[in-house]
Amino acid sequence: VATAAAGQAQEDIAMRRLSLLVAVLVVVLAGLLATGRITPGTIAQEATPAAGALVPELLGHGLPNAAPGFDLSLYRVTFGAGAMVPPHTHPGASVVYVDSGALLFTSLEGEVYLFRAGAMATPEAEGELLAHDTEVTLTAGDSLFFPDEHGDVAFNAGDGPLVLLLANLYTEGEPVLTLIATPTP
Repeated sequence: VATAAAGQAQEDIAMRRLSLLVAVLVVVLAGLLATGRITPGTIAQEATPAAGALVPELLGHGLPNAAPGFDLSLYRVTFGAGAMVPPHTHPGASVVYVDSGALLFTSLEGEVYLFRAGAMATPEAEGELLAHDTEVTLTAGDSLFFPDEHGDVAFNAGDGPLVLLLANLYTEGEPVLTLIATPTP
């Protein structure tokens, strides 16, 4: 009975996280729609997303025993040509890997380390600490490591789809991302 209750609690947590992710994506997509970055009908999930579309897929997640109170998740996010995520923050540590395409990335807050393709293959690998407000382009095999809370902007810099793999370790119940409010004139 206790095992069934624990399993149900984990399913409930997973559903809340998924619901929260969907809500955040709806807000992001509504913002993109309002700013003219996407047009109605471009949000459908496709193998090759339409221009401006952003398609997240939760590949797996769980509550690790080695990190009580934290949720470990893995996502695949596909950006259509011209798609972006406006200024936003994340509540914890992350690794972002460029599977294909070109990512134009700007760090806004927190530490971020850039690893070029193949550099993570060695135990002594040390990434390049990126300065805030500096744009950098990453291509297939490049990755970013965020040791703690961070904020950034992400944009598909190529003509075709951009595919990212995202591993996150966040406090259980925290949103995956929060948009940074920008002042209006």
